[in-house]
Amino acid sequence: MRAYFGGWKRKAGVATLLMALVLAGGWVRSKIVGDEFEFESGPASTEALESFNGSLLWATSIDSDAHAGTPPFRWHTRPASDYEHLRDPIYHWEFRALGFGVGHFGDQHDGLWIYVTPYWALVIPLTLLSALLLLSKPRPPNQLKTPVAASDSA
Repeated sequence: MRAYFGGWKRKAGVATLLMALVLAGGWVRSKIVGDEFEFESGPASTEALESFNGSLLWATSIDSDAHAGTPPFRWHTRPASDYEHLRDPIYHWEFRALGFGVGHFGDQHDGLWIYVTPYWALVIPLTLLSALLLLSKPRPPNQLKTPVAASDSA
C-alpha cells in the first residue's frame, strides 16, 4: 500500500481530495448557518470572508468612518437566512450568473464591494483533479542502464 503513494501525483491527489472534502463540509454547513470572518485591512477598510447558502463571499468595505474600539479580527455565526438581504435591489450587481456575482452597495469609492463564488465551482474541479491524480497510471521509473564494456564481461 505504501508503494501506491510513492509518486508526487498520488500525494497531490490526496491533498486535493482533502481540500475538496473540507470545502464540501463548508458547503453543507453553509446551508444551515452562515459564518463570517472579518478583519481590518486599513484605517478605513474592512475585509470579510463569508460562507452562506452554498456560496463563499468576499466583501471589501471602504468606510470613511474609522472603526474605533472594535477588535481587528472578528468571527460571527448566524442563521443562513440572515443573508437574504443580498437579494435586495439596493445592491447593484455588475455581474450575476450561475451562482457567481460581483456587486456593490453605495458609492464606487466609498461603499461595499461583494464577490460571490459558489462552493460547487471549487469542490467539483478539486474532486475531478484528485480523481485524475489518484487513478492515473504511474510512469515506470527512469532507470539508467550503464553499458557493460567487453573487457569487463570476460
